[in-house]
Amino acid sequence: MATAAHIASPVRGRAALRILVVGGAAVGRRVALAADRLGAGCDAAASAAEALHRTARAGYALVIVDLTGDPDAGVDALRALRDAGVTTRALVVTDKLQTSLFARLMPLDLAGFVLAAAPDDELVGKLAGALGVSVPAGGSARPGARDAAGGPDDETGEFAPAAIGARVLVVNVAPPAGPELVRALHEIGLEPHEPADGDPHPFALLERDERFAAVAVSLNGLPEEAFARLRQIAFDNPQLKCVAMCAPAGDDRADQLAALGVQPILPLGTDPAEVAAAVARRVGEHDYDPAVAAAIQDGLPSIMAGIRLEPMQPLLRVSSRMLGEMTAIVELGGEDLDGCVLVSGNPLLFTRLARDWLGEKPRTKDLVWDAAGELINRIAGVVRTHYAARGLRSDQSTPTIVEGDAVRLRHRTRKPSLVVPFAVESFSTPVYVELVLRAKSADRPDEAPEIVEAGEIEFF
Repeated sequence: MATAAHIASPVRGRAALRILVVGGAAVGRRVALAADRLGAGCDAAASAAEALHRTARAGYALVIVDLTGDPDAGVDALRALRDAGVTTRALVVTDKLQTSLFARLMPLDLAGFVLAAAPDDELVGKLAGALGVSVPAGGSARPGARDAAGGPDDETGEFAPAAIGARVLVVNVAPPAGPELVRALHEIGLEPHEPADGDPHPFALLERDERFAAVAVSLNGLPEEAFARLRQIAFDNPQLKCVAMCAPAGDDRADQLAALGVQPILPLGTDPAEVAAAVARRVGEHDYDPAVAAAIQDGLPSIMAGIRLEPMQPLLRVSSRMLGEMTAIVELGGEDLDGCVLVSGNPLLFTRLARDWLGEKPRTKDLVWDAAGELINRIAGVVRTHYAARGLRSDQSTPTIVEGDAVRLRHRTRKPSLVVPFAVESFSTPVYVELVLRAKSADRPDEAPEIVEAGEIEFF
């Protein structure tokens, strides 16, 4: 690994967020400039030993590991940090995507990657996503700030990158930690909710509202019935991210949750800001970015020209229920990316789309299905183009059309889906574009196929 010089940053010593770059000086300088645009500070470490020394002395919001010079040294440095108990989010900068290399990195809790050839704006966007800040038009970003979705930029007329919304259920966290945790989650940009005081079924909200992507729960004093429900939820919904605060010593409930993939399990008394940061890291464990939502928001109105659409807030979702009465599905597959892309809505909307494209009212249901299939083909093309520009290529299948809301789509990934909804003029229900994607480099051994019940459709 090349020797890294001390990185000069105009905001050094006063930034609320700091980034540690482990590796070469050239990558360090690029990261320092990008960090400055986000109002973050930047330090450098030339070796694993220096990185360990720095992380022991200061708290970092993000670690960047340079793999461009000596990939083996970079992997070893990240492994040394993880072995030392450093859980800070980590991105790697690499010359090219190599399956063998990422297979070694994935057990080290890698948050993502940046190609060395990526333009500066893309690097800034990657850092902003990892830090949970917005990319400002000028000046510095505010930690936890989010770009608003739902309309074009006043100056450019283009849609700004849409934030990905996520709800968090906060259960059994007593004052003063509870209100402080709710406030910290708000500041990060998440949407916390608490059940009513004394609610005997505190997790019922998860069943009524599928926009919840995470749960933060204290096991201390949690009734056994509520714990049993939490355990069942963790088993049934591996996409749901759970963060637990540990029960008193001798209680084996923490071990039961850990066996179901609930992590991290933090000690009682953990600072609410640290709990909120852990929730944000867990919610951020997916292969989406706000830019893909923005690409869909920008592309769909032109694809469905003649039908007025208004972009709504994108959100993460863990339910397998179909969002509309008619759904068109395309599977993606390839060496870099797999999953599926869906569009769901009112059958009358697809009928109107078929009429617009054909120039006359469709006389058969097949023509409506053809329109839905062509729509999802074009949407999948937008998604594939977006990811291909980032080095993740894939092919797509022919469309599948499903009608009715009784069918559930079981996805065998432990990641949530990303929903990009649009309000539709003259229709009471939105049209939903949904992505269930996984970068092949993010495969984990525990992502085994799940048992699929009768009547369900299974994808990857």
